[in-house]
Amino acid sequence: LLGLGILMAYFLVAAVLEYFGHFDTGFRTFLFYVFIALMLLVVFKGVLDPFLRIKGYLKSISHQEAAIMIGQHFPEIQDKLLNTLQLQTQDQQNELLMASIDQRIKAMNAFVFAKVIDLPASFKRYGRLAALPLGAILL
Repeated sequence: LLGLGILMAYFLVAAVLEYFGHFDTGFRTFLFYVFIALMLLVVFKGVLDPFLRIKGYLKSISHQEAAIMIGQHFPEIQDKLLNTLQLQTQDQQNELLMASIDQRIKAMNAFVFAKVIDLPASFKRYGRLAALPLGAILL
């Protein structure tokens, strides 16, 4: 939605500039190639970059970095996730350690990350950014 809003806002600005400016072919070509470059940037940052990170072609954050970020945003988890990851990476594998890891995992299973993301609020927030230029274009 954010990328679509950016592209439509650029299109609107370029169209208004052309309407009032009556530019020559060279400047219109420049505006066109800037639009193509912006579109490629939006597609890369919104689609290709995450896909390449998931597939492992680009470097992504480590599990520990992700656990720290999750702990900062969700006070219910705090550093429990990071501590569990650190326990799993220890070389000694004894029954007490494994029981502690299992207990921590069961305690965190009650926390559902999918419920944390509020899709209607996200669409309302970013949908406005895309709806404003779309409404102006349709007008």
